[in-house]
Amino acid sequence: MSKFGNPNIFYDKASKEELKTDYWGYIPKSIDDAINYVINNDEKNVLSDNKFNLLSTILRNYHKKLGIYSNKFETNLAKLRNGSIITGQQPIIIGGPGYIANKLSTLIKFDDEFQKRKHHLSPIFFIADYDGLQKEISKQYFPNPISHKAYHLDFQQFYGVDANTAVHSTVLPPEEYFKDLLSSFENNLNGFKKLISTDKRKLFTERWDHIKTLLLSSFYNSTTISELFTIIWGTITNIINDYGIIFFPTSNTEIRKLIYSEYNHIVNRIDDYITNYKLQTKKLENNQLSPPLPNKEEDYSPFILECNKDKNRLQTSIHYDGKHRNAIGKCNFCKKTYNYPINNLEDFEKISEIIGPRVDTSQVVFQKLLNIQLRISGPGEIAYFSQITRPLQKIGYQTPIYYKYKRVFYNTSWLEQLGKNIHEKNGNSIHQNVLFRILKERSNYLKKNNINKIRLNDLELNNFLQTQFNNLEKNNDLETSKYIGWQFGKFNKQKFGQEVSWSWFDLCIQTGLSDYLNTYIRSINIHSYPGGMNYINSML
Repeated sequence: MSKFGNPNIFYDKASKEELKTDYWGYIPKSIDDAINYVINNDEKNVLSDNKFNLLSTILRNYHKKLGIYSNKFETNLAKLRNGSIITGQQPIIIGGPGYIANKLSTLIKFDDEFQKRKHHLSPIFFIADYDGLQKEISKQYFPNPISHKAYHLDFQQFYGVDANTAVHSTVLPPEEYFKDLLSSFENNLNGFKKLISTDKRKLFTERWDHIKTLLLSSFYNSTTISELFTIIWGTITNIINDYGIIFFPTSNTEIRKLIYSEYNHIVNRIDDYITNYKLQTKKLENNQLSPPLPNKEEDYSPFILECNKDKNRLQTSIHYDGKHRNAIGKCNFCKKTYNYPINNLEDFEKISEIIGPRVDTSQVVFQKLLNIQLRISGPGEIAYFSQITRPLQKIGYQTPIYYKYKRVFYNTSWLEQLGKNIHEKNGNSIHQNVLFRILKERSNYLKKNNINKIRLNDLELNNFLQTQFNNLEKNNDLETSKYIGWQFGKFNKQKFGQEVSWSWFDLCIQTGLSDYLNTYIRSINIHSYPGGMNYINSML
């Protein structure tokens, strides 16, 4: 039987059609639909006063320490009594790709719409620093002024490639190393500066200087990758703008002490979880969908242990002799083997500071603490939630509804002229009258709040972008390849989408720091289907 493909594609299909699914729970048709569903199916918070007060103190101190605290943060923190809406990301060395801004902007849009309806939930951004030091965490990609191939800042030369190192413990490189890499990027950026009109070059330089100042200031106030990442985005969201986002440090020692009971619960139901996980995997396969996560063996552990000495993440497994369970892991650095009993709450409390979640448990271990009502996710998360949501519900966990944000494409000063040149040659560039007609119609439909027309316009834009990309790929000339790289972020087979490929600097230089997130927010419509593609016509 041939595979249908990635489950996130089926999510897109199900959000537009009346398809019954047993993967994610309720699939919203739009932001408006998601909000109505949450309001009508509100789950009350069961957090005790003592635990809430302790969590509030931890988060308040964390934000003050990093310099991203504000009155709006305090207001949003108080709303945590009612529950939360979340998104999140692994920390990336100097802020990461543009889709992080996309996630934050979608979170802010949801928060604003909930407030309009007098339903008060806390907007939370997970700092997923329990993961290992993967190569994407220490690399940043940028468009290259001379070809379609990416220019990249490579911090791997400093960090190496050991993915077992826990991100939350990963210290920053020396100051001179950091500044040298920023200088090398600035040299790359000068290639684009030459491609824009003389009257815009001063503004271009000023905006890069603002970004560079933010990066250096954040660096000097950080000690780890995780802190640097959080200060960059916390400054943009809470200081430059006043959105009061709550950045949630998932590996904070004090927070880990608040959730160890959840690991105990999962371990007590581990056989049921594995059984239902295998059934869900089989269900995906039977419905011609490819399971995104591998099957689980009998020694599966819902958490990862960390070495007491060097914070290396251990390859952790659970061993059960019929009476007692033990978590066992070996450190690749110091070669020490750890063996901990995990038979009750007291056992988990003793090791709470050295436990991090796996990808399939990273949400539910915080579910009761944060009463998560809605999660904003991308294609990867949407895919693996199809495999784990039902099994987690089977062992007693509430799960939120999942909203898939739109992938965003955008214009830049150096793209427009190249796009027009290519269109004149073969008509396949997106820089043509068809795009601007679609965008103009979208603006008119938004003014009239014509929901059906807005959705049809979305589908037309999606089809236009995909068709033009497919046509462009058929050409082999260097100019077209460069355009595909700059506009679609395609510099290798795995990459597609500017905001997926290119660093957040790429669009921010067009908008400036103060309007960067707002540029995304203005492009979001509450009646559009989830998923799909959007386009921002940004220019210097």
